[in-house]
Amino acid sequence: MTTDLTFDAVLPPMSEMENINHMMARALKMERFGQCFFSLFHELVEDEDSKILFQHLATENARNCDAFIEEMMINEGEIAEKRIFNPEMMFNKGARVIKDEGLTSIMGYAIEIERRLMKFYRMALTDIKNSGIRKLLKELANAKERNKHAIEECLVLKQMEMALS
Repeated sequence: MTTDLTFDAVLPPMSEMENINHMMARALKMERFGQCFFSLFHELVEDEDSKILFQHLATENARNCDAFIEEMMINEGEIAEKRIFNPEMMFNKGARVIKDEGLTSIMGYAIEIERRLMKFYRMALTDIKNSGIRKLLKELANAKERNKHAIEECLVLKQMEMALS
């Protein structure tokens, strides 16, 4: 007697609500990471313009986290515990190492955080059909793109200041 051990590798498709809740759970984790990063570097950087920018970004990420939590509660989605990110594991380097690399490096990581979130929100649009959630995702993607550009502009100004000093 032979047993057929082949399995259908295709998972059953998620419902729209499961898809939305899954996307929001991932977005919440990413936004929390951004909030931790920007809050931490708001405290660590000495440059006043960068402090202001990082404070703004930390506040924006916190608002986004609150919005996802509220939406997930409405949808009865599972909300992950508030995760505290270990600053010494940030980007597998640690916050102190990143800080020691200088403002240019810190800004590079900040740009990467916003770029990844922007890309995530744009990719999520392909899977979500709900018009309200799609509108939110578009707004978030656009906000992340604006943030990325603001960080890039701040970086260029800081590099020009360093070159002139």
